[in-house]
Amino acid sequence: MAGVPDSKAALSELVELLGRSQPDWRAFQGQGERALLVTFVNPLSVRMMMNQPGYAADLAAFDVTFPDGNLLASSASRQLRRVVARRSFDGNSIALEVFEFCRLNSLKIALIGGVDGVAAAAGAVFAKEFAVDIAYARSGYFNGEPEVHQCHSEIKARSVDVVICGMGAPYQDRFLLGLKTSGWNGLGFTCGGYLDQALTGVKYYPEWVNRFNLRAPYRLLREPRRLWRRYLIEYLPFMVADVRLRIGGGFPRRRLP
Repeated sequence: MAGVPDSKAALSELVELLGRSQPDWRAFQGQGERALLVTFVNPLSVRMMMNQPGYAADLAAFDVTFPDGNLLASSASRQLRRVVARRSFDGNSIALEVFEFCRLNSLKIALIGGVDGVAAAAGAVFAKEFAVDIAYARSGYFNGEPEVHQCHSEIKARSVDVVICGMGAPYQDRFLLGLKTSGWNGLGFTCGGYLDQALTGVKYYPEWVNRFNLRAPYRLLREPRRLWRRYLIEYLPFMVADVRLRIGGGFPRRRLP
């Protein structure tokens, strides 16, 4: 299969990022000298690293990178020879912890993502469920860079401490990196499609689905039109690379800080 060595190298590089020494985002106590950015990667990230120039460098610029999904977490655990736990920004993983953290520390939150109205509606849900301060909410669609810069300025003007951005990769990652470059020094999370999911409840997955690790098939059943291509086609480079790494006994990795 053409491009297999590239997919193998991409998966190995992704695992290197997951294996880095990473700070604990829960040590954040308010805006400091620099921003602390947290993102999540999944099997689709292998394909993106092959096809999206600069995506690997964007991921490397984040302070914390978590594996979103058991497939990637299992692959990383085998390659790094230690347990790498799945973490996602959703109501069955760290989202509830983040909102509770914001409430306890009186942190102002901005939500960026979805079509018009989604972020504001999700903010109303979070404010009611967690008693958090949603200081700003905006669609994740921008009409050019001037609107992006205006959004960055609005976040800073409102003294927002925590930004949760759900625009899909690589756009959400680049938004947060640009916000950091603009001089904002808060805590940022990417969240994929969680703002849309939250409109049907802060916990997208029933407990039995989470308990038996059936999140992927459950999502596919709920969102077949959007996800069938991702799971069956776009995850293929990851699947092929993972099999080759198993057969080959791993891949030499550089030492990362």
